[in-house]
Amino acid sequence: MPVYTAFAAGDKLFVTRADNAVFATPIFSVAPAARIVADSVTPTSRLMSFEPLGTVIEGETWYVQLATTEGVFAYGYKIPTGKLIGDITVELAKLINDDTARGFTAFVRDGTKLFIVDPAGRVDAAGHGFTASFAIGLTDGTRGGGATLLDLTAPAHPALTHTLTLSGSRAAGEAWTITLKAGDIRRSYGQMVRETVPLAEIATALAGKINAAGTGFVASVEGNTLVIVDANTTPTGDSVSFSITSATSTAGSFAKTTALATTRFALAGTSRIGETWTVTIGANAYAYEIESLQVIAAGLAGAINEDTGTGFTAVASGDKLIVTNRLGDAFTAQGAVTPTLRPAGAVEVLRGKDASGKERVPAIDIRIGGVPVTGAIWTLRLEVGGVAYSFDYKITSDHAWQTIATAFADLVNARALQAGSALAGLTAAATADGTLLIADIAGRGLAASVSLVPVAEAAINGGGATTTLVKLVGTPQANELWRLRIGDVADDVVRDLRYEVELGDSVAGVTLANLAQFTTALAWKLNNDPAAARYTAIADGTRIAIVDRNGGAFETRLESGAISRREGYADITLDYSLSATQMQAQLRALYGFDDLVVEAARNSGDVTYTVTFVRNQAGIDQQQIRWTETAQRTGLVPNPDASVNVITATVRNGATVNAGINNLQTVTINPNVTGGTFTLTFRIQNARGEFELFETKPIAYNAGALDVFKLVSPILNPNGATIDVDKDFDFATRTPSRPYTDNFAVRKVGNVFLITFQGAYRSLAIHDIDTRC
Repeated sequence: MPVYTAFAAGDKLFVTRADNAVFATPIFSVAPAARIVADSVTPTSRLMSFEPLGTVIEGETWYVQLATTEGVFAYGYKIPTGKLIGDITVELAKLINDDTARGFTAFVRDGTKLFIVDPAGRVDAAGHGFTASFAIGLTDGTRGGGATLLDLTAPAHPALTHTLTLSGSRAAGEAWTITLKAGDIRRSYGQMVRETVPLAEIATALAGKINAAGTGFVASVEGNTLVIVDANTTPTGDSVSFSITSATSTAGSFAKTTALATTRFALAGTSRIGETWTVTIGANAYAYEIESLQVIAAGLAGAINEDTGTGFTAVASGDKLIVTNRLGDAFTAQGAVTPTLRPAGAVEVLRGKDASGKERVPAIDIRIGGVPVTGAIWTLRLEVGGVAYSFDYKITSDHAWQTIATAFADLVNARALQAGSALAGLTAAATADGTLLIADIAGRGLAASVSLVPVAEAAINGGGATTTLVKLVGTPQANELWRLRIGDVADDVVRDLRYEVELGDSVAGVTLANLAQFTTALAWKLNNDPAAARYTAIADGTRIAIVDRNGGAFETRLESGAISRREGYADITLDYSLSATQMQAQLRALYGFDDLVVEAARNSGDVTYTVTFVRNQAGIDQQQIRWTETAQRTGLVPNPDASVNVITATVRNGATVNAGINNLQTVTINPNVTGGTFTLTFRIQNARGEFELFETKPIAYNAGALDVFKLVSPILNPNGATIDVDKDFDFATRTPSRPYTDNFAVRKVGNVFLITFQGAYRSLAIHDIDTRC
């Protein structure tokens, strides 16, 4: 393989190739920093229920009074004709929200419940938040009545309201997620950051802001066009303009037309994340930022509110998301940002000859734009003699390149000086201009690269995070030890954490009896190990997601009995004397499914096992089975005058060789059958890539080919068949706006149905035949 050398000089990274050959332009990327912080302590809230109030009387005035350390504030709404309790609740919430100087947020759920939140969490000297009361101004000038006020403050209802603050930069492709948990209810709600948004969405947002301002201008949307009408009794004559601002060039545009008091802006082009599209009317500017924190918060609030069955209610207030449980249950909230890498800087390739005419060594000059983010993890990947090693450095408030180069030099030298280190002979130094110089007195080839671990921060952790996913498969057996191991592959396994469980163990008060409990127990042991403080384990059914919040590279291994699983492959220890049945059982445990069979052919001194994948695994091109040992370190014992060896080979690959050939299957009705019905089931992939089972209606034992066709066609020809069957069947099964298909054919010869799969389903097979009908 080619040998590369890399060194840093200031803000430039030079990469050279020892054989002076041209090599591909490298890719350098930088991940953004963003965070969602949950605050369950600061917010205080009150809930009013208006259900017991009964009949609404025209002319009454309903008051909500909020008492704070700054005074008592009253919000009254006089009831006009035809208003219901739900209408009045909405109007009171609007009055509270319009009083922005007081800082309260109010919203309505379930029609008759008014939530009032103080996001700032203001309390008096005794630690008490605001109080709320309700009164009705009767038509005779007196006051009476009242609403049911539920006390939602601690300790009776701790953490009823959470405020989650969104901050940091956004990048297209990032997933912003809120997880809420109340008792046994756990829900996650996500919002994906988009690179561009529909122009109609921008126009609608701007129209909403203009109409809410109440300046006499009325805005509406026609497709991608924003229409603004001066509806004042006397037109104001204010100028109306539009602008698009962006840190870089924009692909968006607009066309303005004016007719009397109406101005139209036809939006065109493409919007980009971070742009601000602004309409200015006189001295008032109305702006919409593409995928702003406010937009993301509103999207998350919408996702929470759509899930009506959980009792959670959310409202977006700027870059804050306020979540309340309208059932009065205590709950927890946490946010997370799954970052996406985005390109940073430019790459310039230097070639040719220098001023003295000497051939210049091909080099890559990488200019890194921007400033390293505090808390980010930079990784130096160093190849010595073809073996890769990595070194992690966490950026502090000092972003000087010399500081980073010095830190990497110290890490390399410390590793090289360790007793028995494979890096013995390396020496590294940092120059005054930030260049990192690495030499190897052993003469081995050197190559290096620097990358940035994605930075993401949630309420529970900080810094960059790396993740592995471990899936437990099989069935735990008595006296079988299951072990989860975590090791850092970059430092000669200095960290090697081990957690073990067996059937019948008691972990966190639970006696382990199944795979899901094994998963929870292993996650619990890791999370409660002080030596693993940098890791977080999340149990999900039979899977464990393990996160290194410091962003370091690490490897996970799951060992169960004779099986050891790592990322991308699994090992198993097998005995030479296994029968075909025993080998089949072992391999089924290894693969985690039963859709394989094993045959054995044993001779004097050797045995051959043939593995065939069947049923749902049939036709799938499985990875080649390999022998992971060598003859020198195997556990096999040779016969006299013989040597040991294991050879693996593929007899036949998956059925891709049959692509384009129609599949023909038969269904035979035994001659002694005199009654009853049966059904056919097909396993078909849906639009999401998931497999679903589709079962026909019962088919009579003596049905004809046409009868079978009518019962199968709605499944395999979902829009209707191209073949005209009969008027009623065609009318009931065809969708005229969509193309008809011819995905199968049925013939009957004697008591045998011959079903030919063709078209889109040429490779399909019958999944199941049920004769119990």
